[in-house]
Amino acid sequence: METEKDLMEYLKKKDHIFIYGAGINAKRLSKRMVKYKIYPEGYIVTKKKDNPSYINERKVWEAKELSEYKTSINQMSIVIAIAGNNQELLEELIDLGYKNILLLLPDILLEMRDREWVEAYNQQQSAFKLDYDYPYMEKGHIAIIEEKTGRALFRTRWSSIAEVMLKEKCSLKAFEQSYGSYCKLPGLKDDTAKISIKGMEIYNVTSHLNKKKETTLGKKEWEISIQAGAALTTERMGYLTDDTGDHISEENRNYCECTALYWIWKNTFGQDYVGLCQYRRRFRMEKSDIQFMKKQNIDVVAVIPQFNHCTNKEFFSKYGFRHDWRYWKDAVINYDISYEDVIDQYEQMHFFIPCNMAIFKRVWFDKYCEFAFSVASMIDRKYKEALVMPREDRYMGYLFENLLSIFLIYHHDHMRIAYTDMVFI
Repeated sequence: METEKDLMEYLKKKDHIFIYGAGINAKRLSKRMVKYKIYPEGYIVTKKKDNPSYINERKVWEAKELSEYKTSINQMSIVIAIAGNNQELLEELIDLGYKNILLLLPDILLEMRDREWVEAYNQQQSAFKLDYDYPYMEKGHIAIIEEKTGRALFRTRWSSIAEVMLKEKCSLKAFEQSYGSYCKLPGLKDDTAKISIKGMEIYNVTSHLNKKKETTLGKKEWEISIQAGAALTTERMGYLTDDTGDHISEENRNYCECTALYWIWKNTFGQDYVGLCQYRRRFRMEKSDIQFMKKQNIDVVAVIPQFNHCTNKEFFSKYGFRHDWRYWKDAVINYDISYEDVIDQYEQMHFFIPCNMAIFKRVWFDKYCEFAFSVASMIDRKYKEALVMPREDRYMGYLFENLLSIFLIYHHDHMRIAYTDMVFI
């Protein structure tokens, strides 16, 4: 079981549930169980010393003395709610004769913590609500919902620090001051409508490393699969590859999906719209959205922005060398000094466009790629001159997320931008 819901469905089928532990995780588990109308019979600890005698009117037992309880050990279900390596504890309980022992995974403990925080946050707020169960969200992220419209405007990772920053920094006004007016695709299904998808091409980037799952993932009729990093392997998946024509396929260990982006830029032509998504990350898009894009003269569609509790500069500094941000900033300014004010603004912001996923009108696609790869080549050259061993840590993929964000900020007065959910398959 991987989620809180899985855990609770399992526990609903059990009788005589005891929670091992008397700390914060045990108390939190008890609260979460009560929300599902599941009630533990008691708590178990190794030693009573420094532990309470009762928690929520349920007795705390020493593991060795629970044999006195009215229910036999064989009928009990024990849930260990203690963080960390519990192998020795598990063996100790088995030696004492306990059976039906469930050791909670760290991810479930974290999910229960996050849900508790989210629920507490939502009770205090009115403009935005957090939705842990929003269907179009990848693991580890939570949707930020505009209360009056019900729209998911942003995504975020949750923490106690994020709660403070959400209240202080996250607002539609703060976002629109930099990125322009917020427009979201309707996302309405209309399979019966005779809507033309001609001129729409979204390239779905995959690689030989995830080929085993490819047959299980659905694909829209306007999506075209492309194998990235094809120059680094002899394995082929039966798709387009990014190692033909004008390409940088051999740079895939640094550029990630952007080697496919380069190939699309240099080797395809004439689309009305062209974009890129990833193997398991797709755009939430229906035919009616394509019609909306054309009627509303949308220039760019991006996935919903991410809000971070720290600034963009602080966030991306976690994912590379400390020089990366300075080199990236210098390269953008060397490309066009008029970007300097935008970068100064962006690095103190809390919003960015994640995952290098966007759909452009072809004319804007060409402008973006010319900008992004010109800047990337300057950074690349800088490191190749300085390092004996080449970097292979995906750093350029992270930098491209920033390039996409500042490109949209820089041009937002001259383009119509819309956003859509990112479906994680």
